[in-house]
Amino acid sequence: MKTWGILIAVFLVAFLAQGAAVEDKAAFGTACADAQAASMQMLKAFKWNADTHLSTSDGKEIHYKLACRLNEKGEMVREVKESDSNIRRKRGFRGMAQHEQAEAAGEMLDHIVSVTASYMYMTRAEEVEFFKSATITEGSGDDAGKLIVVGRDVTVEGDEVTKVVDPATHFPVRITYQSKAGDVPIDGEILFRPIEGGPNVPRMATINVPSKEGVVTAEFLDYAKQL
Repeated sequence: MKTWGILIAVFLVAFLAQGAAVEDKAAFGTACADAQAASMQMLKAFKWNADTHLSTSDGKEIHYKLACRLNEKGEMVREVKESDSNIRRKRGFRGMAQHEQAEAAGEMLDHIVSVTASYMYMTRAEEVEFFKSATITEGSGDDAGKLIVVGRDVTVEGDEVTKVVDPATHFPVRITYQSKAGDVPIDGEILFRPIEGGPNVPRMATINVPSKEGVVTAEFLDYAKQL
């Protein structure tokens, strides 16, 4: 009887601990969603620049400097301020082919940036859904003191997103993901920083495009309130 009593006690402790973990997870997810919503609301008052490069293993490079802001829906709006490429157009049909290649590369870059932005600027509803099905573990090493949150099928079917979250602020310090831009597989890392007294903002993104042997880097600069 004593053995059965111990087993029952162990089972009850495990059951109650599981329930507490679920409650903590729900509360933590809500707190993160609220923090993200408040941050994005503040960010709507800001403008910033994105210095974006696409480079490939065969030496091709495309550079855009983008003026960015969030619209009322929380979507990133981008306008090209400067652009340059080392793909020089030749004459005749070869020149036409090069021009088409450059346009296709520019469209792919735009699509990649859009997918990456969908992980940077998730809405409160998207955050809540993300945390509902995500797994949460404690970080170690460089991520000691942080929480590691992993979710799937977040904004693109089949994607996997990992957020390293500071539990003190409920903001991500880093997001990594495996996803697709159209039918092109991509994986990336986004680093964040807080603006004192303001929103938590992206500062750098690095995106790999293995099938194209390309890398996209974007540095987010010059955050300032709009006049």
